[in-house]
Amino acid sequence: MVRIRPNRISSLGVAEAGGTRRRPKREAGERPARSRHCDRGANPSDATGPVRPGKVRGSAALAIPRAPTGSQETYPEAVRPRSSRREEAVARDGLSLRREPGAPFVFGGGRDRKELAMKGLDRRRSLGVWRWIPAIVMLATSACATGGAVRAASQSARPSGPALFPVTLTDDDGVRVTIPAMPGRIVTFAPSNTEIVFALGLGSRLVGVSGKFDDYPPQATTVQEVGGAGEFGDQPNVETVVALRPDLMLTISGGDQWKQRLRDVGIAVFTVNATDFADLLRDIRTVGRVTGVPQRAAALTGQMAARAAAVQAQVAKDTRVSCFFEAYYPPLTSVGPRTFIFDLLRRAGCDPVSAEAKSDYPEWSVDQLVAEGPDVYLVASESGVSPSAVAKRPGFGAITAVRNGRIALIDSDLVSRPGPRVVQGLEELARALHPGVVP
Repeated sequence: MVRIRPNRISSLGVAEAGGTRRRPKREAGERPARSRHCDRGANPSDATGPVRPGKVRGSAALAIPRAPTGSQETYPEAVRPRSSRREEAVARDGLSLRREPGAPFVFGGGRDRKELAMKGLDRRRSLGVWRWIPAIVMLATSACATGGAVRAASQSARPSGPALFPVTLTDDDGVRVTIPAMPGRIVTFAPSNTEIVFALGLGSRLVGVSGKFDDYPPQATTVQEVGGAGEFGDQPNVETVVALRPDLMLTISGGDQWKQRLRDVGIAVFTVNATDFADLLRDIRTVGRVTGVPQRAAALTGQMAARAAAVQAQVAKDTRVSCFFEAYYPPLTSVGPRTFIFDLLRRAGCDPVSAEAKSDYPEWSVDQLVAEGPDVYLVASESGVSPSAVAKRPGFGAITAVRNGRIALIDSDLVSRPGPRVVQGLEELARALHPGVVP
């Protein structure tokens, strides 16, 4: 029985020479051909899965984002492909700028003073005391001002902004999902979503995770696992999920049938499917919204965007290099231009030699790689090799990067699991591509 390693790049290969080829493992929640690691999902011919209504894939983000001159925007993703997420919030208007229906204006003591003054004027009119009129007018003006201040203070004490719930959003499967109240019990069905939930400070609400590869942060390993069902073990156990009584299940693309089964019993299932770094930031903000912590999500994505912008500013000082990213071996397989990892490579100052690939996880020949001569050879740790092992492979010594000793092992979790730690992966890539430039 193959154990499912959710959200991990598929390890198809043998050790170095002459091992037995292992059956590819897949992440929980995905179709049989999907990888173990990548949330966008991935068989070698199409890692991102079918395009859902309104979702724009990462191909539009291949050009490195640059902040426009004089821009007031904070985040580099401000100029971005249109997201599928039409935020159709079904929420009540706040009353911060209105008085409640039927509530009288409160003028306070100023009004009393005004009325007393006017009565005094009537008593003195027969005495011809017209000289008091200017003073009375000033007093009346003061009374109105006092009443206005009291009214403004009363209104400012009322709740501001729209209510957070109920809220209805369209997820990345194109499904309209209504969250009636703040979720108190959450199940995640992808390690990336588990990391997002913890990063938003909601670990105490998490009652279920996909499986043993929901391993970060360490507290996630103590949460009940709900995966392992289906022919390939890549589906949740619906009965287990229902028994946990979740208010919300966060998942990734795929599994339309089991998602509908959960919706049929009243569980809100919400799908996020990041196609590139900018889309990941949007997805995190959306998760913050459906879980009731939009401010925390905004703060987290702001920090991530700032770190990413710092990396891009640093690599911009150096000459861009060509690179090859090994997703797994054998067969020698890289990443295509529509994948999440490809977007990170571009942001890290690399021009991947696989830019013209037609599939998301294309196979590559050694002869082709020798001809292309990449400056840097990057190896995903999930491929289970070391730089020295790569150099010993037959024919690899003729590859420019290998011959020059420019081989770097990259932590797969940091670059193929779309979550808060992706910025660490971006920094790791930049250091490998531009040593001495990126600290």
